Amino acid sequence: MKKTLSILCVGFLCFFTVIIDAKALTIESTPLPETVKRKNGYSFKHYSGDEAKSQIINVKSDDSTYQLYCSDATNVTINDGDTLKLGDKMPYGIAYILLNSYPTKNLISGVTASDIQEQATFCGQADEMMNVWITQSAIWAYQGTISYEKPVSPSLEFTNVGMADSSGGQSCDQIKYSGSDLTGYILWNSYVNNLVRSAKTVQDPSNTDLNVTVDNKWTHKDGVYTSSLISVAPSNDQVSYSEYEPFLTAPEGVKLYNENGTEVSGTVPAGTRLYVVVPDSVAASGPLIKLAFNTTVSFKQAYQYVDETSKHQPSVLVTTDTSSIAAGIETTLLPDTGFSMSSSIYFVGFIILLCGAGIIYVNIKPKKQTDE
Repeated sequence: MKKTLSILCVGFLCFFTVIIDAKALTIESTPLPETVKRKNGYSFKHYSGDEAKSQIINVKSDDSTYQLYCSDATNVTINDGDTLKLGDKMPYGIAYILLNSYPTKNLISGVTASDIQEQATFCGQADEMMNVWITQSAIWAYQGTISYEKPVSPSLEFTNVGMADSSGGQSCDQIKYSGSDLTGYILWNSYVNNLVRSAKTVQDPSNTDLNVTVDNKWTHKDGVYTSSLISVAPSNDQVSYSEYEPFLTAPEGVKLYNENGTEVSGTVPAGTRLYVVVPDSVAASGPLIKLAFNTTVSFKQAYQYVDETSKHQPSVLVTTDTSSIAAGIETTLLPDTGFSMSSSIYFVGFIILLCGAGIIYVNIKPKKQTDE
């Protein structure tokens, strides 16, 4: 979509038109498997009055490649061998939680667990279970289905579903950390709260713009006009990029250089700053100079997996998405007829076009350039 903006600069003779090309983001995903099969894992026990109930939350794919967290706390049905199919993208807050908790990061270690009758052989998995409890609780709390007052299981008692018979049905219920009893409320205050708070405020990287930063100062020396440094970077710190590509459209003789003084041709490394050089002979005609930039950013995104056959509990996995983003700037150098060309050139401020967002920053106040 293109928009046209015309601006009249009062105080000296110039009239120019800006064309905005609102280029949409192109988003692609690194392939996740189309389907995954899950196997039973561990369950936590929680209580309604005196009645103990189980909630299975530590579940993996049948080949143990993926940790399968539940993405719907109201659907508690899991069968060993359920097949889940790749579905829709989920809110970025879910991806943020998974990127900042288990298995990407271990948030707590040194937890011990035991059972009174010493029949459970899986209590050595306490560290993993507590990290899983934190992550799953954060996902459901982000979705608004559980809270501190009603956590998934305040007692942290857990059992291995697949080993329940061989272990005599015992659970690991003596959960300690640094010699003290560990409860769900302690984990919530220490870890879950911060995860959820951050996940609700983080910006979705799929909405990233390409920012161009420059001021309107030019210097004149040795027969050329040199712009100030131009910085190009994505607007979101949740994305990564390795390079960007500038495109210069200007009369012959106008050159683009990196901050080390090397003329630019093709892509440049991320973080490289640039500047434009205009010879006096070209500046005399009041040239229009255009710069366009594009880059590809990558970021993490969460996708839901659903059980289309049995409608059992859905899960969530994270993959890498990529987006192509672009931006452009324009500037016109105009002579001031009240002064000699050698000592004064007006710079009509850079117009920064954040393509895709439709945001325009215009400096229409002319500033006289200085000779060094």
